[in-house]
Amino acid sequence: MPLHPPSSLAPVKQLETLTKREATLRGIIKRNEPAPRLELAVQGIRHAQLAVLKARRALIEYEPDSIEKQRQLESIAADESNWSAASVTDILERYSHGRTPNTSPERTYDR
Repeated sequence: MPLHPPSSLAPVKQLETLTKREATLRGIIKRNEPAPRLELAVQGIRHAQLAVLKARRALIEYEPDSIEKQRQLESIAADESNWSAASVTDILERYSHGRTPNTSPERTYDR
């Protein structure tokens, strides 16, 4: 495995997609649009969150094996499980009150 991950693995594009989908969802909530459009936007958020987590996991895989690496991978796996299992209502609740979900772009896994 190379010493450094390719720049194509950086989650920049995934974070941009997530930011756009979050803005779209917040707009749909604000305009009180119909349920089918709301559900579609929520599914887009879930997909974007999972894509960000997948990209972050891929970057961590390039790090040397350590307890910290294992902890980060476990944290990402838990977040992936939470986002996969979250219902549309749960995700909508996270965004409807202006809160930022736990796995927002600001969250890092290198602590």
